[in-house]
Amino acid sequence: MYKKKIIITRPKEQARHFVEQLCTEIADLNFCDFVFEPVLKIKALKFDMPDFKKYDGIIVTSQHALKFLDRSLIQNTPLYCVGQKCGDAKIRAATAHDLKNEIITDLLQKKARLLYLRGQDVSLDMAEALSRAGHHVDERIIYEAVGVDMLHNALVEQFQKGDIGAITFFSKRSAETFFDLAFAAAIIPLMNDIKILCISDLVVNYVHTVLNAHAYSANSPDGDGMIRLIETHCL
Repeated sequence: MYKKKIIITRPKEQARHFVEQLCTEIADLNFCDFVFEPVLKIKALKFDMPDFKKYDGIIVTSQHALKFLDRSLIQNTPLYCVGQKCGDAKIRAATAHDLKNEIITDLLQKKARLLYLRGQDVSLDMAEALSRAGHHVDERIIYEAVGVDMLHNALVEQFQKGDIGAITFFSKRSAETFFDLAFAAAIIPLMNDIKILCISDLVVNYVHTVLNAHAYSANSPDGDGMIRLIETHCL
C-alpha cells in the first residue's frame, strides 16, 4: 500500500480515465490516494473547416485535436495519428517523432499534400520535418492549452503536511506550468524528496533545472509507460 498521495496533473477527463486504467491493470493501486490537480485547460479555437478531399492525409498528434475533429468529414482520407484511440487510422505511432518517420516511409514514392491539425504548442515541428521530405503541409491550430492561475489551497496544505509522495507530468508544458505555480505558492522547498514521474527524458531534464529531485522517465512516452513508471516507483 502506497501511503502518500500521487498527483495527476492531466486535464480532468484524461486524468480520471488514466487512474481508472491504472487501477484496472494494477490491483494494489486501488489503495492509493490520487489527487487531481489539472494545471492546463484545453480550449477549442475557431478555425476554417478545410476541404478534406484535397489532402492525401490528415495528421493528428494530440488526443485533444482528435476530440475536436469530426471524423465523419474525413471520409476516405487517410489519418496519421499519435496514440491508440485513433480508430481506423492508417498509421498509429507512440510519439510525434515516430509518426513523422512512419509518414515519410509510407509516402516514400509520392509527394503528398497533408493537413496537420494541432494545438498552439507542439514538441515537434511536424510541418517543417515533412516539408524537408518533399511534402506540402497545411496547418490548422484548433485548440490551445491554457495554464491555470494557481494551485488549489488544499493541495498546498497537503505539501505542507508531507502527504504528497509523487507527481506525474505528461508533458514539459504541464511541468513548466506546475513549477511556476509551485514557486508562487512557496512549496518548492517541500518537493525535494517527492518522486517526479515524467513522460520522457525531455521532461526529466527540465525538472532537474528547477530542483534536485528524484525524477524518473517512462520507458515509452505514453499512458502505458506512465503506468509502468508508477508501478515501479509507487508500490
